[in-house]
Amino acid sequence: MKNKPQYFFWLLPFLVLSITITDAYGQQVRGGFYRNFNAVRNDKEDVLLIGRNRLMLDAGSDFSNGQFFLSVQALNTYSDSLTNLSANIREAYIDLYYDNFDIRIGKQIIALGRTQGAFITDVITPLDLSEFLTQPVDVIQTGIPAIKFTRYFGSNYLEAVFSPVTASNIFASPDNVWFPFRQFENTSVAFAGNTVNNTSPLPQGLIRLALRNNLKWDLDLLAMYWAPGNPAFGKDLSLVADPIIPVPTLSLDARYLRRPILAYSGNYIINDRLIIKSESAFHFQKYFDYLPTTLQSTPVSELGIQEFIALNNEFNANSDGFLLRKPWLNSMIGIDLSLSFVQISAQVINEYIFNYDSRLLQDQYFTFETLQLRKSFFRDKFTVTAFARYNNNGRDVWVNPEFSYEVNDVVNASIGAQIFTGEEYEPYYGHFSFSDYEGLSFLFAKVTAYF
Repeated sequence: MKNKPQYFFWLLPFLVLSITITDAYGQQVRGGFYRNFNAVRNDKEDVLLIGRNRLMLDAGSDFSNGQFFLSVQALNTYSDSLTNLSANIREAYIDLYYDNFDIRIGKQIIALGRTQGAFITDVITPLDLSEFLTQPVDVIQTGIPAIKFTRYFGSNYLEAVFSPVTASNIFASPDNVWFPFRQFENTSVAFAGNTVNNTSPLPQGLIRLALRNNLKWDLDLLAMYWAPGNPAFGKDLSLVADPIIPVPTLSLDARYLRRPILAYSGNYIINDRLIIKSESAFHFQKYFDYLPTTLQSTPVSELGIQEFIALNNEFNANSDGFLLRKPWLNSMIGIDLSLSFVQISAQVINEYIFNYDSRLLQDQYFTFETLQLRKSFFRDKFTVTAFARYNNNGRDVWVNPEFSYEVNDVVNASIGAQIFTGEEYEPYYGHFSFSDYEGLSFLFAKVTAYF
């Protein structure tokens, strides 16, 4: 479909029309939006970072004991080219309704979790991170082929999900400015296949118990056997051809690990103004990076011939790709507080590695905080939002202020900024850092029309 998107654009109106035709037994379900988004780099160059038109269409048809649902989107990224067109199917599934249970079959988005600015239990549905934060959170989730069974027990329910595939998040290519894995960029690096995106025919599953019968508690308990979408990298050393001499290069191979995960997420409602929320996931094993001591202190490109031979022998003797499996706990606690003058959401998130090995590039404790302030004016037509995340270990920051105005019932316009900054970190820093994108901070404006 993506290889010849122009055909999709011609077929799109007919596809939506065919889905939404009403017959004697059903009724159409239609919706969607059109959005124009423009982002300008916040530096002296004032470079247009992205200019995009997005059309999202939802359609469906009811039948006697269920419905068919389809969600498609079409993109025109005119900052690349006026004729740059792409399209994809986000969701396409059938719902079957019975007295005490439902079944959903097809490509579907399964959203879990309560954490802002991070993903703890919400690791089921792949994310499109190819353009980082130039794409709003409401459109980066992409469906995964799955069967979902939901059994109801009054207000509570039990949910089981099975997917026949393991799918990674969608990342920019290694030569793109939005490529997120930069721990090794201080040396010559080659990525196997020049990509880190992967879909494999490996089944995954989860069970979720949702407890909703207590007016104070809103609690989810989960057991998963799943591979979250962010990869680790197996590492090897090689000589890559160069016009003059071969260049010592660190070769990275993206690896995804299915693992048992036990998790929960919940809200405790103290009153109508204050909610305590928490979320936690324990991974029985997760990949973490380490490197030979020589490589940590000297970039590959600066190695002498004898040093390279010794290091190459060490890589040849290595069998684990310089990856260690360790248990890992990712947790959040936060509050939502509504005051007369502002709405506040604050969180503290901590990642902890069990059985820690001092060779690891990742820190045993990695902690960050998020804060969101929100205030509406003029009968909720004008809204000011400020969001920030601060990573304690790397002392790097992401700030997102936004001003939104509801023009009418169907049109919303907003302006804002995505700002990244932070301290320079040591070579082979083991964590994601917003300081990598400091030169890519940008201002944006978007207009969305819903229908």
